[in-house]
Amino acid sequence: MMGMAVVVFVALLASIALMAAQGMRRRARIRRRMAPVMGLLAVETPATAAVSARKQRGEGRNSLIAWLDARYPLARGGRTALVGLVGGAVVFAVLVPVLGFFGLSYAFAVVAAGSLGGAFAWNLASMLEAARRNEFSNRFLVVLEDMQRMVRYGIPTQQALKSAASAADEPVSTSLRNILLETEFGTPLGLAMDREARRVRVAELSMLAAVVSTQSATGGSLSESVDNLARMLRERLDNRSRMKASTAESRITIVILAFVPFAAIGLQALTQPELVDVLLGDARHLFGIGVALIVAGLVISWMMIRGAQR
Repeated sequence: MMGMAVVVFVALLASIALMAAQGMRRRARIRRRMAPVMGLLAVETPATAAVSARKQRGEGRNSLIAWLDARYPLARGGRTALVGLVGGAVVFAVLVPVLGFFGLSYAFAVVAAGSLGGAFAWNLASMLEAARRNEFSNRFLVVLEDMQRMVRYGIPTQQALKSAASAADEPVSTSLRNILLETEFGTPLGLAMDREARRVRVAELSMLAAVVSTQSATGGSLSESVDNLARMLRERLDNRSRMKASTAESRITIVILAFVPFAAIGLQALTQPELVDVLLGDARHLFGIGVALIVAGLVISWMMIRGAQR
């Protein structure tokens, strides 16, 4: 039982460390993508920035919904948190009797199941937000190409953006409507795009904000600049698709390896049920250690593949 507890504890620490490292890498990657264009954008006055910061801190302190919306701006914070909590509760309800069956004490089983359920809930919410951000990038390219065509034929930039927002799908349409709403109150278009890009943490929108701000300050062909940006984003999406295709074999391998032990136990139960009785009886502690090691290896492999895809 002590060996089983040590394995579960080590697997728990490893999963938490991997998820924390993955989150830090994701934030660093977003900052790295947005850093080259930040200097080209219009800057808020110190007074406006201070008021905005105080407002955001106040909302974060007084409202959990505001914090969730800031944490998951594209996946809708409340709904994402609810899905994560439900998933974590299911994992907790399943793991408590399973860990108890493998010989852990009830208190340790509750603590371990609660920790793993919380880690699963946090990771599930992050996955939903990442999927929504990828969806934003895919649909934003279509909006960018439509906007480039309208600007090339002489339509004003703000009118082209309004037409693109009316035809865009979620979650891009909401961000474009927020940008247009700010411009109606006198905010420059580039600055409104920059604020929305910081809110949703999407590098592609930040790049468009830099293009619009540079064009409004120095002049030049906006159509050509947007076309170059659309071409670059198209190449990035193609690279992402190729990376996903190159890791397909690894993902299939993980799925097969996940089912092989259970298939082997099922076959053993049909041919030699007395051995399975021993495995699930006197040797259940060793069986639990083996299951914990297999699950830990599969989780680590899956997170490595997802990191390579990004």
